Parts: sequence; C-alpha cells; structure tokens
Amino acid sequence: MGLGRYKFWKPFLIVLLVFGFVSAPILTALRPPGEPFGVLTRPVWRDIIANFLMACFFFINFKLLLPKLSKPSNQILYISIVLAAFLIIAWLPTLITGGFNPPHMHHHGEHPSIQKMPPMKPRSNSELSELMRSILHQLYLFIAVVIFSHLLFTRTRLTQVSKAHHEAREAYLKSQINPHFLFNTLNGLYGLAIREKAESTSTGILRLAGMMRYVVYDTANDFVAIGKEIQYMRDYIELQELRLSTNTELTLNFRENYVEEPKIAPMLLMTFVENAFKYGVNPDIKSTIKIDLTVDDTSVDLKVKNNVVAGKSKTDEDESIGLSNTVTRLEQLYPKRYYLSTTENDGEYEIHLNIKIS
Repeated sequence: MGLGRYKFWKPFLIVLLVFGFVSAPILTALRPPGEPFGVLTRPVWRDIIANFLMACFFFINFKLLLPKLSKPSNQILYISIVLAAFLIIAWLPTLITGGFNPPHMHHHGEHPSIQKMPPMKPRSNSELSELMRSILHQLYLFIAVVIFSHLLFTRTRLTQVSKAHHEAREAYLKSQINPHFLFNTLNGLYGLAIREKAESTSTGILRLAGMMRYVVYDTANDFVAIGKEIQYMRDYIELQELRLSTNTELTLNFRENYVEEPKIAPMLLMTFVENAFKYGVNPDIKSTIKIDLTVDDTSVDLKVKNNVVAGKSKTDEDESIGLSNTVTRLEQLYPKRYYLSTTENDGEYEIHLNIKIS
C-alpha cells in the first residue's frame, strides 16, 4: 500500500523538487531596505509562475516526450514542441501578472492584493531591459532543465539496459546449468543401465543424451553442419525403433555425396520424420515407413513415405501447425530455393522436400 501511494505521488514530488530548486534563488534573494520579506512583487510572481511551468515541462519532457520522440525521425517534432514550450513559459507568466499594462485594470471592489499594486504606467527603457533580462534568465534555466532531463533520461535508459543485460546473463547461466544437470543425470542412468546389462535402455539413454545436446547447444545457431542434423535424425529413429513392433517395416536410405560438408538450418527436416512415426505406426497392424535422404554439395533432397494408420488423421491440428511453421521457416531461410509437395493416396502419405543450399 505504501509503495502504491509513493508511485501515485511521485510525479508531484518531482515537480515540487524541480520547482523548489529553480525558485530558491528568487525566494532567498536580498530585499531592498525597508521591504518586508513576505511581500512578493510582480517580477517575483512572474518568475515563480515561470519556474512552476518549467518544473511541469521537466516532468513532461522526461516522462513523455523523450521516451516517445527520442528517435532521429522525430527530432523536428521534438524541437518544435520544446520551442513552443519555452515561448509559453517565457510569455504566459507576463500575461498572468499584467506585464502588458492593459488600461483601466484597477476598479473598486478588486481583490486587496491587486489594489496594493501601483497604477500601471507605460514601460520605460529600464523596465523593458529588466523584462529582457528576466526572459534571458528563464532561457538559461530552461536550457538547464532540458539538459538535465536529457541526462536523467539517458542515465535511466543505461540503467535499464544494464539491468536487462544482467537478467539475460543470469538466464544464460541458468540455461547452461539446467542442461548440465540433465546430462549428468542421463550419464548416471546410462552407467546404471550398463551395470544392470539393460542394453536397450542404455542405448536409448545414450541416444537421448545426444539429441538433447544437439537441441540445447547446436540449434542455437542459425545453421549447422548437415552431418549433425543427420546424426540427430539417426538418434531419433533409433529411439523410435526401441518401441516398434515386428509389424513395422522401416527402410532408411541416407546418401551423403559432397566434397565440403554443407550447412542447413537446424531441425528443418525433423518435422517430416517425426510425423511419419506419429501418424504411420500402429503396433497392431502392418505399418511401413520409408525415409530417403540425399545430400550433395548444392542440395538436400528428402522423401518420406508412410501409410496413414486408422484413427490418426493427417489433418490433426498439431501436424498442421508443425507443417505451417516449417513452411514459414523455408520461406524465410530459402526463398525461391526450395520445393515441397505432399500427397495422400490410398492410405499412403508422402512428402518430397528439395532445398538448394548453395
């Protein structure tokens, strides 16, 4: 509750602090002999009003104008607003305190504080000079307020950037610690499976650890060596084979014919391989999956064919989202350099993807 009240009063406190700072020299200035301390003359009232407006502009500039108009494209608009604000601060107090000497200002029944003022007279050269000195004084203060608000805004931004950098660093360290813990756990389970001579379990744990390492570390890059992507596919397929029954016929043809190992966007091919195992496997009926991958120096060609198992429709929402995301990535990473087709006939589903990688 106390913090909420502080946030509510904070704008007013800032305005009062700035107002008190710029008005202190006026309120504590030496008085002519015989003039009471509590009497405020017209010039003093003019300066007080100007300083209050200046404090309000400081808050508006710091909280509203600079955050929204600090970009180079908004500089003209920002400068125009600042100049307009200075004109208001320079002339409005003079108008309020009767600086332009309107005729017949005093009448019977006026407020006592106004009646104390002497009758208005045309300004002399000394009065005009005093007015110009006051305006110049306001100009100096206004420039100082603008510069101070810029410095405070810059410091606030730097603090925010530093905080964001610190938080990002903390998140990065946590992201490194958590996978490290998981890898250590998997290594422990792998050792346990070896001691208990559970060969299938140990193989599965080893493949899973390799897949996790690839997802956590390698997929953070925009592109990876095609060999790592293929190894991830092999690990995934070997894990799936642990649960396949004798009713599933799996055929793999991986051909790598290149001089210099090409690179590819990570996890781009896996959507189609995962869908084949998700929608093409049923332990109770005959299932067929065929994966054909060819890689050379200039292209990657993937063909995946599987029969659609009853009760597992290819129009599933998850599959549609996964395929849509993959197409979006292809459009962004390989515009006009890929070919993708999907066909479904007589209970068989086939995709063909070809990517020109160089």
